[in-house]
Amino acid sequence: MTKTRLLFMLCIVAAAITTSSFMPNTIRSNDDGLIRWHKTTHDFGAVLFNRTVETEFRFTNVSGHPVVITRVVPSCGCTVPEFDQMPILPGREGTIKTNFKGDSRGRFNKKITVLMDVGTYELFVTGQVVDP
Repeated sequence: MTKTRLLFMLCIVAAAITTSSFMPNTIRSNDDGLIRWHKTTHDFGAVLFNRTVETEFRFTNVSGHPVVITRVVPSCGCTVPEFDQMPILPGREGTIKTNFKGDSRGRFNKKITVLMDVGTYELFVTGQVVDP
């Protein structure tokens, strides 16, 4: 009976550890004591149809250890991000550049999800695609 109970408890602990490692990171706030974003939204205003515009999102590592951007995921193919591959040391700045191609007329609000080893953050680009 004791061996069965011990085996059961080990299975529950293993399941909990496995499940927690696959759960998505919580979206963190702009200034959470780890990363301080200079801005989290950029409004391009009027973007000419079929033109590409670019902006960058800068952040400062205010934590006490290096942070790593593991992945940057745009909400659509019209937004193409570039990011620092190297760890950002404490007190240093990192940058995420993003291009937006206005290939569909009208208002847009695109999300860019930034996955770091310290959490997940959301950035946004907005504007309106207009005829030239």
